[in-house]
Amino acid sequence: AKQPEEVFHYAEYSLDEQDTRNEITPDLFAYFKTSRAEFCTGVKDPENDADWQTYLNNMEANGLSTALEVYQEAYDLIK
Repeated sequence: AKQPEEVFHYAEYSLDEQDTRNEITPDLFAYFKTSRAEFCTGVKDPENDADWQTYLNNMEANGLSTALEVYQEAYDLIK
């Protein structure tokens, strides 16, 4: 099986970053898990542009960009 060149296991977050993660992560991951199940079971079709765009829009509405910024900042600190 193909393995990644690098695995990101641990990061330290500031108190503000931790607060942001705690606010965003539950809803973001809950939506992701629900959507993954819907795509896997055929409720939603990943090949359907409307379904996929709705998924992307809802991920963004649940804080995806903010979460990625927080994770990237923490990753950059360990590099």
